[in-house]
Amino acid sequence: MSAKVWDALFDRKVTLESNTRKDVGMDKAIQDLLSIRSISEFAYWFELNYERLGFTTMQQSASVSHPIYTMKQQNMVLKVALELRTSEFLEFYQHPEQFDMVMCLENDAR
Repeated sequence: MSAKVWDALFDRKVTLESNTRKDVGMDKAIQDLLSIRSISEFAYWFELNYERLGFTTMQQSASVSHPIYTMKQQNMVLKVALELRTSEFLEFYQHPEQFDMVMCLENDAR
């Protein structure tokens, strides 16, 4: 799993726990994330947990094999791509700069 994604989830958990509202489902969300084996499972997880990651609204992806979402976060609209591995993202997308954020579970691009 990508350290960047893990760090983002961990930082979000710490932020939530330091607030008066404690997100008791975050531990389960992280456990579920660690067991993901397909892009469809990752997309499903993302759709269930996007608010925990700081997004306020989501426009669902039309693509199942390469999910792309339009998300809102702090009055900004972001184009977010999901892939299991960075190598798959780099292989499929010729222009990665078209995205504001890319979430990969494994950084295998060396």
